Amino acid sequence: MEYKPNSVTKCYCEKSACMTVSFISDILKFMAEGKISDLPYIVNKIKTFHDDLPIEVRDCMESNGPWNDLLAVYGINEMTDYAELETRMIKYVTLHWLKTKRDI
Repeated sequence: MEYKPNSVTKCYCEKSACMTVSFISDILKFMAEGKISDLPYIVNKIKTFHDDLPIEVRDCMESNGPWNDLLAVYGINEMTDYAELETRMIKYVTLHWLKTKRDI
């Protein structure tokens, strides 16, 4: 099956697309300007964003081939323990704070 790069965007309505663009912009700005002590806040913002996305968008993304291919690159699938993933991400960002800030 061939995937088109724009297939992920088909999951979004205008409202959820605007919400996502705003979230990405806000979170990147916050991470670029923030401190390491802000990590719990960032994690909470990510969880809130996910929970606020309409269920239709989340369901569509779960069945989207390119999205799942991207997640697989990072070892994320339906069996992923998200608490463990959160811990690993916080650990990585903590240990690589300056590089993470520079890359943003």
